[in-house]
Amino acid sequence: MISAFRFKTFKSFVDAKMPVEALTILIGANASGKSNAVDGMEILSGLVTNREIGDILDGVRGYETG
Repeated sequence: MISAFRFKTFKSFVDAKMPVEALTILIGANASGKSNAVDGMEILSGLVTNREIGDILDGVRGYETG
């Protein structure tokens, strides 16, 4: 099982580590990076399932592929 995600220069993250467990709930103030963390996990999920990068980024806010 994955125990943590590390984001380096991704959206609002410069260098951040996010520990995860079987159930992880993201809470925080507006504009604190919750959605950016979910976007990062979605990109990683797409990469490990061999989806096309354009298809992965189409579902992520802030990216335009065409």
